[in-house]
Amino acid sequence: MEITTKDRSALKSYFVKNSIPTEQNFEELIDGMLNLKDDGIAKPAGSPLSLEASGNTESQKKAINFYNSFSDDSPDWVLSLNPRGASGQANTAKRGFSIGDADGNSKFFIDKASGNVGIGTTNPGYMLQIESSGANGIYVKGNTSDSAPSVACCLVLESNSDYRGRGMFLPHRESSNTSEAAWFVGVPYTGGGFQIGNSNLMSARASNGSAYKDNAKLFISKDGNVGIGTTSPASKLEVDGEIQAGIAFIGKNSHHTDFACFSHKDHNTQKGFALLQQSDGTTYLNAASGKNLLFRIGNENKMILHSNGKFALGGGTPIQRIIAGRVNSDGSKASGSGFTSTKTATGKYTITFDTAFSAIPVFVATNSGSNDNLMSGNATTSQCTVVSHDINPDTNSVKENSTFAFIAIGI
Repeated sequence: MEITTKDRSALKSYFVKNSIPTEQNFEELIDGMLNLKDDGIAKPAGSPLSLEASGNTESQKKAINFYNSFSDDSPDWVLSLNPRGASGQANTAKRGFSIGDADGNSKFFIDKASGNVGIGTTNPGYMLQIESSGANGIYVKGNTSDSAPSVACCLVLESNSDYRGRGMFLPHRESSNTSEAAWFVGVPYTGGGFQIGNSNLMSARASNGSAYKDNAKLFISKDGNVGIGTTSPASKLEVDGEIQAGIAFIGKNSHHTDFACFSHKDHNTQKGFALLQQSDGTTYLNAASGKNLLFRIGNENKMILHSNGKFALGGGTPIQRIIAGRVNSDGSKASGSGFTSTKTATGKYTITFDTAFSAIPVFVATNSGSNDNLMSGNATTSQCTVVSHDINPDTNSVKENSTFAFIAIGI
């Protein structure tokens, strides 16, 4: 800063003994003094020191320049009362108290109308608003004396009741733009726990804002239960929706909405799931199309259901067919499929398979009804003869008509 007034030594030389000061000397003396009216500084009796900002109504109304040295071209800090939001743009001026740099950039601002404080902004919409064009943050360090506090430093967000939410909004937008999504972290409106919420509004009042429970993505109740997709978790962890843990999928299959589902993440489909259980307890075990269902103990195969519907015990040849049914005492079919039945004599029946087995099947028949009859069977690949014996000692094991059930298992 260039200072053109004379210093004290020069002024004193004008008024030494026997000298006659000139008009110019008196002008320089007066110009070197502060004038309460011209220089915008006053100290009325009983009042504090007063400063008047310089400039017209369109200016930044600078009140004080702070220099590290008057030899510097520009001040280090400027205290102004009408700073500009962007350097050089008069239409961004805002009345308030500002500490800024020589280029007009406000670093700290108090809005005259609202009292809101802005750091890095002259348009604070909150009691404290901080903005930065770079990657900055807030750093608080406690316990510098190496004492033993339970909490070294903290931020307290308190409401007069738990019903009123309190927390932090994390928008990915300018605060004036309400069309973008914003996260909320804290106690939601109506209280009762802690949530992380998200919606397209940052508003603390709007019913669809991220501070409302309807928009909670994760919720922790006062009991410590954690809910994802629910704000009323009844267990330590409750998820209302689908879960993928590594390659495992657990939850609700979109094709079977009334079922609990477990599957591989790549087979969570209508036909590819592994296990379904309905609300009534009905349970379905399943393999994807073209794949086998293996039953193991000690990681060894004990039974295999092949994709063609055939069973294999252990790791052996799969059973081609299982034919089961019931036959009435007159030889007619009572139930079952894959066979026909006839009575050829008293207590003697023939069961003919629709398709012959490739080897003699295992065949078992049992009496079905109140008769105490003994059933015997003699099977071939295409049919089986069944004989019913009355085992009452008085009748000495004679043939007797009887209703019976049977099963034939073979390849």
